[in-house]
Amino acid sequence: MRAEHAAAKENLKAAEAESERAQSDYQAYLTSQKNNAVSKQQLERSRAEANSTKANMFAAQQSVDAVKASLTLAEVKLSDTQLVAPFSGQVVERHAELGQWLSAGDTAFKVTSFDKLEAWLDIPERLSHLKHSEELSIPLQSASVLATSNKVKVINQIDPRARTFKVIAEISHPGFMPGMSVSAWLATNAKSSTLMVPKDALIQRGGSYFVYKVNTDGDKQSAQSVPVKVKFHRSGLVAIDSTALAYGDKVVTEGNERLMPGPVVAVPDTQVSSQSVSENVN
Repeated sequence: MRAEHAAAKENLKAAEAESERAQSDYQAYLTSQKNNAVSKQQLERSRAEANSTKANMFAAQQSVDAVKASLTLAEVKLSDTQLVAPFSGQVVERHAELGQWLSAGDTAFKVTSFDKLEAWLDIPERLSHLKHSEELSIPLQSASVLATSNKVKVINQIDPRARTFKVIAEISHPGFMPGMSVSAWLATNAKSSTLMVPKDALIQRGGSYFVYKVNTDGDKQSAQSVPVKVKFHRSGLVAIDSTALAYGDKVVTEGNERLMPGPVVAVPDTQVSSQSVSENVN
């Protein structure tokens, strides 16, 4: 089709040149006829030739347009044979082989994204007020990976059996992978006071959480492992329950992954805070 299109354009160029020559000859005969230099028959033949070559030029142009339309259709059909991923990712499932015929809607590959993922959350219908929240930020956790999603979409439909609705939170964090289970914390708007520690102070081992509390005895400081129960996450802080921690206690936030109970050399000036925040649900 490309070769036919190129040939049609060459024919058009030849037709244009022939028409231009015939028009030029006719104008010359027309000028000579005014001086009685050519006969009326010669002038009529020249005019007929000019009209004929002009018609040939229009026909050549239509041929070019027709071939161009066919070429465009062929290129579209050719592009339809190529499957292009809509985003950067990795093929995790193959449902088609090279040379296999596919119909519209058939699945050829399953691709996972390298960058953005979505967490699909089932939210109790009693929290339907989230639908009207202007700014919604959801803390998410999968295993020991923590992240906060600021791009949240609420699906306006209740599941009549589960009495839940969907909230889709976009995640962009290297610690999350497709298929992971994820927990989320959402505010219920009921205010309460709770202890909070920096996220970096929290350590998870064997499914349990703890922090290192700093005990001071004169000029000596020692680190004590204190188990805590995580309630929810919020803006770099973690709300906790612990009978061994109180407002104003110092906790270790740097190097605590390699720390063992006992004397410590330096302690960042980070204290457990008490804040009035929204009571949350998991």
